[in-house]
Amino acid sequence: MEQHPDVMDQFLTMGGRSVPIVIFADTGGHVLGQWGPRPAHVQRFMIEFKKENPDREAPDYQDKLAEVRKDIIKAYGERNESHAAVTAELRELVSGF
Repeated sequence: MEQHPDVMDQFLTMGGRSVPIVIFADTGGHVLGQWGPRPAHVQRFMIEFKKENPDREAPDYQDKLAEVRKDIIKAYGERNESHAAVTAELRELVSGF
């Protein structure tokens, strides 16, 4: 599916390949910054979930994951806040280059 898994593996999110990840690099290929896979107000749900559920083989892992995904969808859907959040986060990131 992805054309450059070797590059993807340099930018894992909590050990996994999350999409999208935006990578900013200069003309020499040096990474200046990265963003993703979600705005911070949404990603916090997954960060907390992973902290509380480190065992992916646990019998209730998938059920708990389904619940956190509902929270993530809800956070994305709140009055299009995520669009403004992504824009603000990207602006902040690039302003440091």
